[in-house]
Amino acid sequence: ITKALGWFYRNRLEQAGIAISNLDPTSYNEVSGYWIPTLIALGHEETAAEVGGWLAAVQLADGSFRDCFGVPNPFDTGKVVRGLYALAVKHERFREPLQRACRWMVSRIGPKGVPANPFEQSVPDWVLLYAYQPVEAASRFLADEPLAQKARECVVAYSKPPRGPKSWDAITHFFGYWLEGLVDAGLAE
Repeated sequence: ITKALGWFYRNRLEQAGIAISNLDPTSYNEVSGYWIPTLIALGHEETAAEVGGWLAAVQLADGSFRDCFGVPNPFDTGKVVRGLYALAVKHERFREPLQRACRWMVSRIGPKGVPANPFEQSVPDWVLLYAYQPVEAASRFLADEPLAQKARECVVAYSKPPRGPKSWDAITHFFGYWLEGLVDAGLAE
């Protein structure tokens, strides 16, 4: 754990989030967001709050967060929701950006109960289960049951086993996202 935290601090940009990589020093919203619960769990709450403050400052007016290509993306926004939710439990100042992000996420859900696939063909849309589960949990925390219910419907829609000719040929970490989302949503059987 000490080495992992050392890596985090070496790759954290001053007054911002974590760098995309050692080759690209741009702050990465997605990864910065999902580091927050880990930082809190390891007793680095002040750093987690600093990263959360930076995320709140770069949040777009519509509530979304940009991916590493500069485009608002539900996966990346969902990972920021995970971090803001962890902070909002103790810090009131994170509730408003959390609410805005949850509203944006739910606004992406179409008539089929899922958002349009924001990825190229190489990334399966079912990884969004991992992004919408924190939206459901955060919306319940914020006492916004309509948002929580829409997010839950999306989570359930994505909980079916991946399908299609190349579904099981995906990169392994996509299955990690999907499985962790199932566990977090209480849908692992």
